Amino acid sequence: MDKNGNPAGFNIELTEAVLRTMGLRAEFRLDHWTEIRRQLAAGEIHMISGMFYSSDREVIYDFTTRHAVTSGDIFTRRGTKISDIRELEGLAVVVQEDDIIYEYLRKQNLNIAFIPVSTIEEALRLVSIGKYDYAAVLKVPGHYIIEELRIPNLQANNIAMAQSDYCMAVQSNNEDLLFVLNGGLNLLKATGEYQEIYDKWLGVYEEKSFIQEIKEYGWILGFVAIGLVLLAIWIATLKRMVAIKTKELKQANNTLNENQKVLNSYNQEVTVAYQQLTASEEELRAQYDEIQNYIKKLESLKQKYQIAIQGTNSVVWEYDLNDKSIYLSEEFKNIYGVTIDGKEKIEKIFHQLLTSEEKDKLIKEFMDYKKEKRRDL
Repeated sequence: MDKNGNPAGFNIELTEAVLRTMGLRAEFRLDHWTEIRRQLAAGEIHMISGMFYSSDREVIYDFTTRHAVTSGDIFTRRGTKISDIRELEGLAVVVQEDDIIYEYLRKQNLNIAFIPVSTIEEALRLVSIGKYDYAAVLKVPGHYIIEELRIPNLQANNIAMAQSDYCMAVQSNNEDLLFVLNGGLNLLKATGEYQEIYDKWLGVYEEKSFIQEIKEYGWILGFVAIGLVLLAIWIATLKRMVAIKTKELKQANNTLNENQKVLNSYNQEVTVAYQQLTASEEELRAQYDEIQNYIKKLESLKQKYQIAIQGTNSVVWEYDLNDKSIYLSEEFKNIYGVTIDGKEKIEKIFHQLLTSEEKDKLIKEFMDYKKEKRRDL
């Protein structure tokens, strides 16, 4: 109803426009939905301005071509949520008596305790005041009533159910009136007047189609598309750069491998040289140790020799054939009373100690010894 108490709304304005286009006028009667359906079936009225199509209803009524498509939803108080109609099993749910949503839920066999009421407005108010928790009604009228009547504590749960074609309905077999209504609807759609009426009353509440969403947000999609193209170009450029860098890295890696091989070769040579030096050092150390052992043995023998000489009270002498010098032991002093420091020339010793005869005799014996020594060799 409008402010003057006259029937108003989408169905009223659309019906007036359709009949006006076809040269007709209408008289509107308002009543409960169940009663209106009964009156049409009985032929007491000519048409219903808006009814959802179903195969069950088609047995009783004839329908125009659809002029809208909508669905139902579950309305609850804010804070109460539902994500699937199966959650309604065994619960109390307010519905508009004999509407398409009521018919749909009854077929689901969910053992729902239905609370039928005359209007969608009444169903929503019962949930708003907390008498019931759930109302299953048409989505678009539900949103319209919540906004118009300012019921802020209600919310839809976005459960699309019983999506159906919205049409005008006439008594079964009333083909003449059906032809007139379809003709008027087609003319309104062709002139754009239908869309104006729809947008005025229901456009803000409808679920936008995919094409409509594209039209509305096409500029965003355009920016996204441009961004994707730029991203693809950037990725392609990046791939080329990566390929170039990869090639350079491979070349550098090959060079590094070659250098590594050369370095390994040098390292092997150094290792061999080190091993050789180590072996030489060990050999020299062994020779040094052997010499030290010989020195120790000589010292030991020398000490024993000295002891033996001292014990026998004998003189030991040694003649060096190279420089013709002679070495005399310390016992020489004790026996002959003459001190000889180190080596002395043999002529000097002979001159000091021997007579001419003794000297000649000693030389002769020495020469004979040398001759005998050569024969032995």
